[in-house]
Amino acid sequence: MNRSFGLILALGCSDFGVTVQNDIPVAEPPGSDDEDFGDAPDWSDCDPGYLSRYYNLDNDHPDVEPLDDEGPEHPDDVDWWDDEWFSFERFDASAEHGPNWWPVDDGFEDDPAYFAVKLTAWLRVFNGGTLQFVMGNADDAWLLLNDEVIIDGSGIQDFHAEIIDVDLTAGQYALELLYAHRSGDSGLSFRAVGEDMKVCFGEFEGNMDDEE
Repeated sequence: MNRSFGLILALGCSDFGVTVQNDIPVAEPPGSDDEDFGDAPDWSDCDPGYLSRYYNLDNDHPDVEPLDDEGPEHPDDVDWWDDEWFSFERFDASAEHGPNWWPVDDGFEDDPAYFAVKLTAWLRVFNGGTLQFVMGNADDAWLLLNDEVIIDGSGIQDFHAEIIDVDLTAGQYALELLYAHRSGDSGLSFRAVGEDMKVCFGEFEGNMDDEE
């Protein structure tokens, strides 16, 4: 998959148009069959949103504060989303949580403090080309499509949302948004821009509690 990405301009200054997709293509595009994402949705009638799994990290976790400001090279290099740290899961209709976001408080020492989130959904690209996402995070965040890192936002940083260009071909992708807070302020915002893309919640058998 050809891809490129770069920070274009601050969200507050952005001015961009969208291409309206009137008809959903008939062909069913290929995509991941990872059970964590559920079955691909019916794109003509699906719920926008994410299955979000939240994790609470100890304040003495060895991969939190001792890491340098650059963060891990790849999310697989840390255990922030391991079952050991699992707190709860829920359906989130949006990933635009913004700054000063503290969703996890289990009564750990210094809670709410260090936490991580894994958001999974399906992304449909109707017309391929250079497409845009808005992403802001404090601290580490990654966007993965079909298990490939597309946007690398790792490192300790202040929250600011920016528009990011990504080259994608038309098709269906298993989307995974990984986030971890480990220093200072917390915040996460993410969305696909325009009607050439659609993000929907996967179709699971039963309810989410059955999928734990």
